[in-house]
Amino acid sequence: MPARPVADAPVAALTASPDALARDWLVALLARAPLSDAASVPVAELAREAPALCGAIVRALASEPELERLAQGDLAALAGRAGALAGAGSPAEVVEAVEVLRGVVWAAVLGELRRPDSALVADLADRLAAVTSVVTMASLRSGAGVAPVEPTVPTSASAPREAVPDVPRWDPTDAARTVQEAADAPEPQVRDLRPRIHDGDPLEHIAQRVADHRVDHRTLAVLLVELDGADRLMLAGEDAVGAVQAAEHAVEGLLRQGDGARRDGPGRIWITLPGTGPAGARALALRISVAVERAASHRGAPLTVSSGIAVFPGDALDAEGLVDRAEEALLRARAGGVR
Repeated sequence: MPARPVADAPVAALTASPDALARDWLVALLARAPLSDAASVPVAELAREAPALCGAIVRALASEPELERLAQGDLAALAGRAGALAGAGSPAEVVEAVEVLRGVVWAAVLGELRRPDSALVADLADRLAAVTSVVTMASLRSGAGVAPVEPTVPTSASAPREAVPDVPRWDPTDAARTVQEAADAPEPQVRDLRPRIHDGDPLEHIAQRVADHRVDHRTLAVLLVELDGADRLMLAGEDAVGAVQAAEHAVEGLLRQGDGARRDGPGRIWITLPGTGPAGARALALRISVAVERAASHRGAPLTVSSGIAVFPGDALDAEGLVDRAEEALLRARAGGVR
């Protein structure tokens, strides 16, 4: 069933400052890429066109006509510019660029919500995913992110000009074919690209990530997710053990390529999020909370998680400090009844 418009989406607050969303998108794009690739982002074009794109995406959260405008109406051309505005050089980069935009909008949406229930959060997440998928497809169909084929120039001055072939034009159907080929790829190949939760020393893993981020001066978020009452559940029989595993699978399903995760006990997972700040980490924490409640239950009661966040370099400059800050944040959240 298609994701329906969400009447309670905080549209008014977010459309009042589309420039802020566009700026955050630019910052997130630059933070994820090596410094040598920063020049590929057309900053002037993004600054000129991205606010309108961000505003359109936000309006589409609550309105089906607004989504139609992006899909095939007067804003379809703007949606088709998303990859180009991010400097995407391939279909895969188009997908990644729109995913970064989705993360920026999602963080802003969560920032406007006040004590939302899990159903509202889930509905908003589904609707935003549907809206950004429309933007992704529009950008792929437009040919954004597809490098033109260079003509072969004769090396000899005497070669006839007719030997220079025409530059092939981009066929919009190639975008759909690219997406279909990706969907038809063998499942094991897709799985191999996704991060997995591994048992291991989280401190060692975080220390290596910090060392990497000192080199390229990017932020690194550390998210500690702990299943409430996991120790008791592991003693309650096979059905409870299965519930804990289902919760862990739900967490795993939300990891992006490039994220890392280490398990240091049942239902206790340390996640590293390269290039992510506090807002992005909070957004993921809330998505994990909703996903676990939906996916795992024991004796009819949904399982819940508590989370703690620490960010390099703002909260600490080394792995030990980040671990301590995340632990403290989790304890504060649990003591205050905040998941």
